[in-house]
Amino acid sequence: MSARWVMPVAGCFLAVLLTGYELAAYAAALPRLVGGTDVRLSDASAGVVASGAMAGMLVGGLGSARLSRRHPSSTVLRAAVATMVAGMAACTVATQPWALGVGRLLTGVGAGAAVPSAIALTAAVAPRRRRTAVHTLMFSGLQLGSALGALAAPVILHGGGWRPLFGVGAGAAACLVLVLPRLTRDGGGRAGAGDLVGVRALWTPATRRLTVTHWASTAMSLLVVYGLNAWLVQLLLDAGHGPTDSLRLLAVFNLGAVLGTPLAGLAADRWGQPGTAFALFAGGAVGLAVLATDPASRAASVLLWLAGLGTMGATTILNGATATAYGADLRATGLGWALGIGRLGAAAGPLAGGLLLGAGATPGALLLAFAAAALATAGLVASSPARPASPT
Repeated sequence: MSARWVMPVAGCFLAVLLTGYELAAYAAALPRLVGGTDVRLSDASAGVVASGAMAGMLVGGLGSARLSRRHPSSTVLRAAVATMVAGMAACTVATQPWALGVGRLLTGVGAGAAVPSAIALTAAVAPRRRRTAVHTLMFSGLQLGSALGALAAPVILHGGGWRPLFGVGAGAAACLVLVLPRLTRDGGGRAGAGDLVGVRALWTPATRRLTVTHWASTAMSLLVVYGLNAWLVQLLLDAGHGPTDSLRLLAVFNLGAVLGTPLAGLAADRWGQPGTAFALFAGGAVGLAVLATDPASRAASVLLWLAGLGTMGATTILNGATATAYGADLRATGLGWALGIGRLGAAAGPLAGGLLLGAGATPGALLLAFAAAALATAGLVASSPARPASPT
C-alpha cells in the first residue's frame, strides 16, 4: 500500500517539471527572438507572446476543472501533456510572431491543465499523514524544471540555436505521454471541483474580504513570478552580464525556491503560513530592490536566491494559506478560484515587462517595479483575515 502512491506522484512531478522547463526555454530564447532571428520580435510583442502562454494557462486551468468532473485526473493530466507536445512542437517550426504566439498559447493551455490535475491526483493518492510533504515535493518539480532548463540552455543554444530549446521540451513531453498511463494507473478518480453553489459561498458577508485579499494577493504574486521568469535573462543581459552568466543566474533564481521552500514550510508549521508568506514576500522585494542597483555577479547570485525564495517559494506558502483559510467545505473551491484568477496576474507580468521596456524603462527600473509588486503582495497578505468572519 505504501508504494502505490509513488508512481502516480512521480508522473505528476515530471509533468510539472516540464511546465517549469518550458518557462525557462522561452526566457532563454527571448534574447535571440528579439530582433536577432527570422522571428523578429520587439520588446512589446515578446511580452504579448509570453502573456499568450499565461492566457492559455487560464483557459487550461478552467477547462481542466470542467473535464475533471467527468474524467479521472490522470486522464486529464495525459491530455494536458499531449497539448504541451503540440504547443512546443509548433514553437519549434514557427517562422512568424503569430505562429510563435499560437505555439505558446497551446503550450500554456496544456501547462494550465497539467498543474491543477497534478495537484488533484497527488492529493488523491498521497498518504493522509504525509499529504502536505508529498505535495510540496511534487510541486518543487516546477522550479526544478526551470532551473534545469536554464542550466541546459547554454549548451542547447550553442549547439543549434533557439528552436532546439522547444524541440527538447516537445520530445521529453512526448516520451512522458507514452509512459504516463503506466505511471498513473493507480491514480485517483475525479477531482470533484467545486460547483456554482461553492463559488457563491466565496462571496458571502463572512467570506467576501477573505476572497478579495486572496484573489488579489495570488494574482499579484503570479505577476511577479511569471514576469521575472519571462524577462530576467534579458534584464541581466542588458545590465552587462554575459549570456552564460545570465542563464546561470536564472537557475539560481529558481533554485532559491527549490532549496528554500522546504525550510519555509517548516517555518510556516511553527509560525503560521500567513506570517511566513508575508516575511518571504517582503524579503523578496528587498532582494529585487537591491538587485536593481546592479551589484557584482556574486552578490547578484545571493540576491536572486533570496528573490526566488521570496517570490516563487512565497507563492507556494500563500497557496497553502489560501487552502487552510477557508473551511473544509470551501477549501478546494477557494484555492481553485484564487489560482484561476491569479492567472490574470501571470498574463499581466510578462506583458507589463515588455511594455515598460518598449517604453524605455531600464533593467533597474523594471526590477524596482517587480519589487514594488512583491511588497504590495506582502501588504495584501498582512491585510487578509486569518479565516472567514463568523456570521452575525
